Amino acid sequence: AKNEAAEIKKKIEEVGGTVEIK
Repeated sequence: AKNEAAEIKKKIEEVGGTVEIK
């Protein structure tokens, strides 16, 4: 699910963490 991955990535970015989802 691309949308799901995007949501998780956005959530992590909001927290200010490092995103390593490829």
